[in-house]
Amino acid sequence: MRVERKVVRHQTRLEALQVNEAPGRGTYILDLSAMGMRLETPIAFPPHDLVSLKFCLPGETEEMQVGGKVMWIRPMLTPPPRYLVGLKLFVPQWQLDQLGRQWRGYQQAD
Repeated sequence: MRVERKVVRHQTRLEALQVNEAPGRGTYILDLSAMGMRLETPIAFPPHDLVSLKFCLPGETEEMQVGGKVMWIRPMLTPPPRYLVGLKLFVPQWQLDQLGRQWRGYQQAD
């Protein structure tokens, strides 16, 4: 079933610095929007689990921290076990949408 999106999703591949206050090694943000993000991670989060992430946006030095709820999880078919996770943010992060639009402009200019 296709879900109609209320906001634009921006493709990226940012490594998380921390996941639930532990080192984020191996957890990547694959796309993000003001309302949520898709992760690739070795962590098998249960649905509805609460997750906090800390990461740096490209070209920024200040770390950003967001929190959200796991809406879905799907296993990837690669060893070692990895998962795709849909995270809905507790508080919309409109600056992520603005930055995503800037990245898209940079990518089209290259």
